[in-house]
Amino acid sequence: MLHLVYQSPLHVQLLARISAGDDVIFLSSACFDLVQNSLFSQHLNAYAASINCYALADDMAERGLISAALNPAITLISYAEWVELSVKNATILSWN
Repeated sequence: MLHLVYQSPLHVQLLARISAGDDVIFLSSACFDLVQNSLFSQHLNAYAASINCYALADDMAERGLISAALNPAITLISYAEWVELSVKNATILSWN
């Protein structure tokens, strides 16, 4: 399953609903909590081994967030890679 996360406050509740092997893309304002020292980043570390976490590179750049400050569990992806993940996953949930 592919989860599209658009807003910050949903993160912690979302993590409890994600299954092992799911793909999660953080977009829009959700990108702000992906830096290494954020509270959410600490929660994410507990799940990182069992889920695949991504952030749209353009959204990160648009917000002035550099990849060096990212949680290492996050992989930056392009729009083309987002499409590939969408094709790979039969079910897509958007979290707004």
